[in-house]
Amino acid sequence: MGLISSLSILASHIRDFERLPELDELGHEILQQYLQQLATPLSETFQSISNVETEIISCFSELSPIEQEKRTHLVTAMKILIEMHKQILPSADCSRDEKLQLSMNLEEISDWANRLDNGQQLAFSMYLSWVSDVLECV
Repeated sequence: MGLISSLSILASHIRDFERLPELDELGHEILQQYLQQLATPLSETFQSISNVETEIISCFSELSPIEQEKRTHLVTAMKILIEMHKQILPSADCSRDEKLQLSMNLEEISDWANRLDNGQQLAFSMYLSWVSDVLECV
């Protein structure tokens, strides 16, 4: 949940650049240089999220089908994870294992930031389902 929040904050920060007045050539160049500085933390955070997703899916897959069926809250968490993953992808053609490339324009980043906001809400819902599963198993 925290990683998605970090990613959302970074994308929202970039989204704020849409408020800038029309940039001249120098302004555009400075903005591009700044955006390139943000590419590494964006990429690293996105990769960390992908790693956590993979680990969660792996844990779920290790359960027998009968055990999976018994754990309704966990099944709900997995369904939410799938939807959340769709929301946090920068674009539809980006895969889970692909390194994030910051080659989006401001409009695309703004759209992504909006989807990340939805992803944050889904991450919280997934967390609550996961905790419900843990409490039920105790």
